[in-house]
Amino acid sequence: MNKKKLIIIIVLVLVLLGGGGVAAYFMLSSGDDEDKEEELDLSEYKLGEQYTNVGISEGDVGGKKTILKYAPVIVYSNPDLGEEFIKMESAINTEFKKYFISKSEAKLSKLEKVQEDLTEIVKEVVGEETAPDIQNVLMPVYIFQ
Repeated sequence: MNKKKLIIIIVLVLVLLGGGGVAAYFMLSSGDDEDKEEELDLSEYKLGEQYTNVGISEGDVGGKKTILKYAPVIVYSNPDLGEEFIKMESAINTEFKKYFISKSEAKLSKLEKVQEDLTEIVKEVVGEETAPDIQNVLMPVYIFQ
């Protein structure tokens, strides 16, 4: 009986030491072996708080018009674009308003899709040369009223 207890204790100690060694390896390894993505230095251009009417849904005749309050922020990687956005701000805002007026509230309720669409609009307005520097259009304020 003593021999069985000794064997069980030795096996348990070996399992604990092995598990501890594996845990220590993963905790102490820095992960330098993995390919890390290069972090971009991103900038933001805030277009400010805006209001616009939203398109009327099909079948909604004589209903109350919905107003959208939004504050778009353009995220970009080229720090020289800030001055370009000042020049293009009016054109970007006009295209955004056209977009919102052409969509119903139901279609605009999917914020991720709206942000993707607005990012494409900004890329079209700024042109092909600058388009790769546009990362996203965020909406920290996006409220239907």
